[in-house]
Amino acid sequence: NYDFSYVDGTLTVNKKDLYVTIKDHHITYGDAPSNEGFDFEGFAFDEDENDLSGEVEVLYIDYDITNPSQRNAGIYIIAFLVGFESENYNIYNTVGFLYVDKKDLTITASDAEITYGDAATNSGVVYDGFVYSETETVLGGTLDYIYSYDQTLEAKRGVGDYTITPYGYTSDNYNLIYVDGTLTVNKALLTVTVNDHDITYGDEASNNGVTITGYKYDDDETDLDLSNVSYTYPDYDTSNKLTRKVGDYTIKVSGYDAINYDFSYVDGTLTVNKKDL
Repeated sequence: NYDFSYVDGTLTVNKKDLYVTIKDHHITYGDAPSNEGFDFEGFAFDEDENDLSGEVEVLYIDYDITNPSQRNAGIYIIAFLVGFESENYNIYNTVGFLYVDKKDLTITASDAEITYGDAATNSGVVYDGFVYSETETVLGGTLDYIYSYDQTLEAKRGVGDYTITPYGYTSDNYNLIYVDGTLTVNKALLTVTVNDHDITYGDEASNNGVTITGYKYDDDETDLDLSNVSYTYPDYDTSNKLTRKVGDYTIKVSGYDAINYDFSYVDGTLTVNKKDL
């Protein structure tokens, strides 16, 4: 009962929503930021960012490597200054984040030497890792040291090596890594002076002991090894007429030893007096 007349309709293809997110990016304090690219959500078919147009530029909000007040460790926003363009997509731009992580700064205690009996000391520290020509003046806190050496404890003050541990600084931009140094305690010097001694012509050589100076703490002769101590009289000899006369002769001592001391020897005088006849 009918014939037909056809009228075309219109299929309108609207733009598809495309979400573009700037990728988050981690750098270390002192490094320049770089664009790590973008994440896309919404492409149709097999399309990708190569099907978009526009020269993209990003902006690091509040981060400026040339400005000391705007380059500290922390979190900064990465925003689009100029975004992608497309005839087929409604593009929605989403910011990313720039994470500026702390930089490692190694603080190493310099080795130092003292003498047994001295108070602990240090030779400062060496820094490795500063950027922007910074120095220790940018660090907070106060540098101090802990020593495994302790003058109040006999077991921790003898000759040997001890640790110097630096500590005390703080920083918003650096991970502070402390490295121990070595405190070397060297032997102290004891002076062993042979006491002068008188004998009578005809007597065998003998001595009157020694006087020792230079002890540290409450140390005394009981802290010394005396097992090899000996006296010699190099120019006095009763078997020789020429070296047994009345007069002055040298008394020498040697053989002292100790864990914490070296020794300096001072000769004494053996005086041979006349014998009553």
